[in-house]
Amino acid sequence: MTAEHELALSAPSLLSRATRALVLVLALAFAWCGLADVARAQAPKAGATFYEDKLNLGFKVKNPKDWKFIPPQPNDKNLIGKYDPPGDAVLQLGGDAVYMGLHAWILKFDRRERVKQEEEEDKEEDEEKKEEPGDSDKVITIKFEINFESFDQWAKEMLKREVENTSAWRLDSKKEVKLDGLACTEFVYLGQVADQFGSASNATKVPVKAYAMVYQIEPHVDVAYLFAGPGRDKDWKEWETNFRRLAETFKRIPVEALPAKMSRKNAKLFTPGPPSALKDKKRAELQARVASQPGWTLMESPNYFYLSNVDDVPFLQELMERMEAIRKVYEKDYPQEKSRSVRAKRKLSTGGEGDGKKADDEDEDSRPEVTLPGVDADSDPAEVARTSVVRVCANRDQYMSYGGPGGSAGYWNWGTQELVFFDDKGGDGRNDTWLVLNHEAFHQFIFYFYGNISPHSWYNEGTGDFYSGFDYRGGRFAIKEAPWRRGKIKEMLNEGRYVPLKELVRYSQAQYYSTSKYQTTIGDHYSQGWSLVWFLRTGKGKAKGWDPAWERILDTYLEVLGETGKAKKAVDAAYQGVDFDALEKSWKAYVG
Repeated sequence: MTAEHELALSAPSLLSRATRALVLVLALAFAWCGLADVARAQAPKAGATFYEDKLNLGFKVKNPKDWKFIPPQPNDKNLIGKYDPPGDAVLQLGGDAVYMGLHAWILKFDRRERVKQEEEEDKEEDEEKKEEPGDSDKVITIKFEINFESFDQWAKEMLKREVENTSAWRLDSKKEVKLDGLACTEFVYLGQVADQFGSASNATKVPVKAYAMVYQIEPHVDVAYLFAGPGRDKDWKEWETNFRRLAETFKRIPVEALPAKMSRKNAKLFTPGPPSALKDKKRAELQARVASQPGWTLMESPNYFYLSNVDDVPFLQELMERMEAIRKVYEKDYPQEKSRSVRAKRKLSTGGEGDGKKADDEDEDSRPEVTLPGVDADSDPAEVARTSVVRVCANRDQYMSYGGPGGSAGYWNWGTQELVFFDDKGGDGRNDTWLVLNHEAFHQFIFYFYGNISPHSWYNEGTGDFYSGFDYRGGRFAIKEAPWRRGKIKEMLNEGRYVPLKELVRYSQAQYYSTSKYQTTIGDHYSQGWSLVWFLRTGKGKAKGWDPAWERILDTYLEVLGETGKAKKAVDAAYQGVDFDALEKSWKAYVG
């Protein structure tokens, strides 16, 4: 699964539609599973250790006892991190009312850059260039970021999304207090548990509350410590008391410089590869980030960075070996010489600025090249790809808390340049972990191949699944069918239930992820996409009725997409002159 979210704030207090979509995905990520077996969560108590920010803002505050730190996504400029209790923390509030996903949030609101910019603009302003009426409401676009300037603004938009399965939040009380010589504000918000079943007839709505202490550590910098709990008076008293005790442990500490040399617990987990200015820059950024994220470690192989809170060193070593080995397979199938040739053609035909045309409705999956934060537009995509991050969470709960979409086992997010998955130690060991890794690593690789362009879902997901089944032995991968997809496509064809290929290859991502008029679902589309790519890659000399013209479909599709950035044009060129009836007949006989 890909998670391609370009974030933008239209104004400091409002989320754009794209950002709302992302936050909705994150809220829905906390899927229902096994609630009956979950013990009721207890009010958190202060632990013996502190969260410490020694590098940026200079503060420490005690974390809840036995709770684990979950880092923010790179595009979230407000969240410093959050703490999750052990296990599936669920508040059973009475009746059918359940509050899922218990957390403690540490947030920051830094207005210094904006204030500095305003001061500089004021100095340059003269009588002829005074601000015109209405300019204060001018739309400001900040790509890839969630960034509110105050806790009030954040709470209005984010409480109902961050505190899962709740709604109707309003300010209940607000009080000014002094802590450690700082001016602080204590907030209590009142909300209610939403109808988790979608029907008001069988769900009990009961109150929930959120407690926040906001510390003004500098004139234009605030830090907030936020908790949520049961809102009924008999329950809230204990929870609020514990929250306040935690909040009152806040202390200022001196800001320190980042150590010149970071400690490395295991030298085998650091093999940087050839020198690279881009990798050096990214490494420094990640070192600074992980230094304030307790329990998380930075590792490195020649073509990837890794962030993980997994303690199993042999697993991490195998992970890094597999990532490098599967990359060699990708590089063989997608040689960099082809990428450079196609990008040169595109630059020559467009003057390096694209064609300036807006994609039509039929081409809604097309996306022009995007400029990634901190990356020069002229940088070699192959080198930029080597700065990408693989984040490995210790378990599914932490993966979901970090932002894993519901029902997923991993995802690639081009906006944050992270491949995210978790150590899935299921009944058959880590087989599912490796399947997911091969699939998502392809999305990561192909995104950079032609310069930050994503193919249609049938190609992107189908090819990811093509690699997911590969067998790893002796440090190398060998081609093998994807076990998740083979049985499903046979079942579908036996039932006569599938999307005609001439329609499937034009499906947008939204269509691919939805139920079709043929009563096929997202899982069916993944299986069908895999089977089509498997057929086109392995059917030569084996499939009945094979047409040599089909051998160029995959290459032509990606080359045209790379040259134009237009998904519709790529499909038109790839399947030009193809007899879909003959293609579909041969495909069904081969994979059915």
